Amino acid sequence: MRKEISSLFKFKTKKTKRNVFLVLILIVLFIIVNGLFVYLFNFSGFYFYAVKKIIPYPALVVGNKVITFSYYDEKLLESEKIYETAYKINFNSSADGKKNLGTLKENVKNDIIDRVIMEGLLSSEKTDVTTADINKEYNGMINSIGSDKEILSILKYSSGIKDSDIKDLIYQNLLKDRVN
Repeated sequence: MRKEISSLFKFKTKKTKRNVFLVLILIVLFIIVNGLFVYLFNFSGFYFYAVKKIIPYPALVVGNKVITFSYYDEKLLESEKIYETAYKINFNSSADGKKNLGTLKENVKNDIIDRVIMEGLLSSEKTDVTTADINKEYNGMINSIGSDKEILSILKYSSGIKDSDIKDLIYQNLLKDRVN
């Protein structure tokens, strides 16, 4: 009886190992196939947005820092909102809009590269932009314009920009000031 049980157990172990191996192969194929679609065809949509969030495909490598597609897409979407609202540019409509989208993509890429380089320079000098610095600039902006709620309601109504987006832009400007 023991031999029968042990032979069944060994058989299941081999089958389990084979199933685990097949699952690993399927995961690797999933990553490779979706990576091809992301890199070669630059598909967008909810499915590929979710895939880019889950799997950190590298979009840019600056020095030893890797910038993922999800971070790049977030910055691009933020810039698109700002330009569509401020300059009334429709990036999807005409050939001119698609040309402007190409220019915007290049500008966002350059901004990300500049940001990484500036952060590297500041970290080597042992200086940094703190959240207190950002909040001080933000509060100064609020006091000069109006209340916090008024600014956020105007921005939300006009372009869908969030409070964190404003603070990120303030951070970028403070980085430029500190490097210069």
